[in-house]
Amino acid sequence: MNHGGNIPSSALAVSLTLETEKEKRVKERVMEARKQEIIKITEQLIEAVNNGDFEAYAKICDPGLTSFEPEALGNLVEGMDFHRFYFENLLSKNNKPIHTTILNPHVHLIGEDAACIAYIRLTQFVDGQGRPRSSQSEETRVWHRRDSKWQNVHFHCSGAPAAPLHPHSLLPPTPVRPLLLQLLSAQLKREKERREEGKERERFRILSSPACTSLYNYRHLLGCPCYCTLPTNTNPKSSQLMPNFPLFQTPPPPFSPPPPKSSAK
Repeated sequence: MNHGGNIPSSALAVSLTLETEKEKRVKERVMEARKQEIIKITEQLIEAVNNGDFEAYAKICDPGLTSFEPEALGNLVEGMDFHRFYFENLLSKNNKPIHTTILNPHVHLIGEDAACIAYIRLTQFVDGQGRPRSSQSEETRVWHRRDSKWQNVHFHCSGAPAAPLHPHSLLPPTPVRPLLLQLLSAQLKREKERREEGKERERFRILSSPACTSLYNYRHLLGCPCYCTLPTNTNPKSSQLMPNFPLFQTPPPPFSPPPPKSSAK
């Protein structure tokens, strides 16, 4: 029995444990609320991108925003001018629906006024042929609270370019394999034509030489079959290289010696 009015040590320990757990739960709820605040402001930023609203986008971002993204080709971009180009030339002119989902968001709270969020960005859009398509990117954004307002100070985007920000995403997709086959077929055709043209040039050079011409006439005069035949102008591409030679296109008749004269006795 406690006559001094003091709380037993066991009861005090239980009370302290309950207070600690209560404070822990309150702290967790506060932390979760702050994380949800970061997720919500990130969704607002992406919604401004999808709507092509540069004013709303600029209010959420720091004027000195830095970023790594596929559109920058691996370079660090600083400021808003780079992003303004896409808003003015593409996003504001897009009249097709765009829907973005943030998957698996993970928020790191860095003190009271800073946070970092990493997530998967899944974007659904309609291409130039009216077909629904999807693209995925991995993004990380760093947020800083200034004057009770969260501002995005840096972000990093990996993977495929986000559909609304990529100029070619709203155009019809190019069939890569048929195009490569078409280019290869055209290249092979040109190579074959060059080889055939080279053969025709060499053949014309040989057949138009004086030695071959003399041999051709000599064989026909002797009634022998001629194995040297000149090409005819059936190919329009080679007609300028091989003019007609009427003498050779119609071979002369074989030479027939005159009959022997009968001797009169």
